[in-house]
Amino acid sequence: MSKPWTAYYKVIGIIPGRVLIPGTGQVDLSDDKLPLKLIRKIHDNGCKFLAPVKAEEHPANAVPDTYTAKELAGLIKDAVDADEARRLYETNTSSKLVEQAFNKKILELGEPSGQ
Repeated sequence: MSKPWTAYYKVIGIIPGRVLIPGTGQVDLSDDKLPLKLIRKIHDNGCKFLAPVKAEEHPANAVPDTYTAKELAGLIKDAVDADEARRLYETNTSSKLVEQAFNKKILELGEPSGQ
């Protein structure tokens, strides 16, 4: 069984509970059963209420600085717009899987690829 998202991120500045997240909707940050993928996406989109658990606090739970190609492809697939997809793609342009996910997302959004 995988660890809850709270092993990787912590809520800061508010009491954990329901929060309206632009582009995502209402999310209950007191629910430790939320998918890590969702929390990562919310954090990466600039949510000021989430912070990664620091390696000094819990070394075994530290959030990696990079994503695997498979994780990155999944994040690109879930991107809300072309700018987000492009930003994610640019973190690993050498992966064929990431490139395919990016091209598919850009086509889905009807945007020029700009590659």
